[in-house]
Amino acid sequence: MVAVYFTQHWPTASKTAAGLRSRQLLELLHSDGWTVYCASTSEPTTDESWQQRVIRLNTNDTQHLVTEVSPDLIIYDRFITEEQYSWRCRIATPDALHLLDLQDVHGQREHRMRVALGKEIEENNVAARELASAHRCDLVVHISIAEKAWLTNQYALKPSQLLHLPFMQLNNSMETSPTYQERTGVVSIGNYAHVPNVDGLQWFKQNVWPLVRASLPTAQFNSYGYALTPKIQRLSDPRVGFHVNGFVENAHTCLSTARVAIAALRFGSGLKGKIWDAWHAGTPTVMTSVAAEGYALDATQQITQDTAEAFAQELIRLITDQYYWQNHQAQMSKRIENQQSVHCALAVLNRLKAAVGMKSNPLKYDLVNGIDTPALQLQNEVDHPSEVGDMRCSRFRESDSNIASFKHGKDSLQTPAELDSCAPNNLLQQAFLLQQNQSTRYLSRLIEIKESENYINREK
Repeated sequence: MVAVYFTQHWPTASKTAAGLRSRQLLELLHSDGWTVYCASTSEPTTDESWQQRVIRLNTNDTQHLVTEVSPDLIIYDRFITEEQYSWRCRIATPDALHLLDLQDVHGQREHRMRVALGKEIEENNVAARELASAHRCDLVVHISIAEKAWLTNQYALKPSQLLHLPFMQLNNSMETSPTYQERTGVVSIGNYAHVPNVDGLQWFKQNVWPLVRASLPTAQFNSYGYALTPKIQRLSDPRVGFHVNGFVENAHTCLSTARVAIAALRFGSGLKGKIWDAWHAGTPTVMTSVAAEGYALDATQQITQDTAEAFAQELIRLITDQYYWQNHQAQMSKRIENQQSVHCALAVLNRLKAAVGMKSNPLKYDLVNGIDTPALQLQNEVDHPSEVGDMRCSRFRESDSNIASFKHGKDSLQTPAELDSCAPNNLLQQAFLLQQNQSTRYLSRLIEIKESENYINREK
């Protein structure tokens, strides 16, 4: 069987959790005997076990590729990629199975950010676009089991359309990880281009770290991440032991030499890769309930704190209490095993092979007039051709410019349930209107589509 994976950037495990997750999915298919092609507008990376194809935007490269390889399965890395390429793929291979890999639910994250920052929640175009994208696909992969409620309630997806695939288990290196005495300091790993990470770093510095330093005057904190800008780096303050650093090739080394890791997120969605990486490094992690969401921690495993005072107290205890630290580290293997990642991976493979074998798409439907239109997909290609290569939608490109505008209180943080309790009820209507408003662009591109069909017929 043949699969084509469309992505904006080649999946790189060392830069983002999403990159790690993408690679794991590709390796899962490859190990099961699939012929895998990975297509992107970016420059190719080093040799991989799958074939890399560079495609150009706003050309027929997409149709050429899928016509050449005749895929059974087409995978889109997040909804923005589906918007850009799916309509072209459906022209060339109408019988292929279309799979949307959400990575995390961007619409839910956008909603939670708006709630946490006190912004208007009703006009959530990110959620409306993602909803429409999901309904254009046959199957939808989500990384966190906690996202299922949002996808079925807010996005009106059928449970039979959803596939749960968390991070897949890596070789556990805790047996050889440094001991309590060999470790020092507090660490955080996170992509600085990701708004929740920058927001959490600010909240931690302003509200938690002063409490830690009041108790432990020599305590040191180091943050590492991709896409560090001068404005974000100005959060660094060596006078109080607070260091903001750039990208490191081997995050595992940073995590395994630190005594404690943190995941101080006020909002977000999906599974947090920083926690998964810390567990594999054997590093106890203090986290908010938003950060812990989806990991199915029981009462004996949690180190979740949603107030600055409680977060600081837990952090101080793990830094200073060797027995308490060792007790939590001993639970790491159990936490990893409890994610049932192998079971989920096998279930996904079985579902995909069964769906491809049926060669039918009963779940596919459109939000406008019952037809399959590329109206939503065209928005990026027509209006923002210079921005199509950016994986993140515009609302998530603002981590640097918004850094001074975020307001951080010392009161209790909101839990995931509290953040979602005021979710808008009109997302389906928003998606309908959004796609309807794009119908004029769709009509203006019918000629191009027809020309593409003629080209494919000539090739055949």
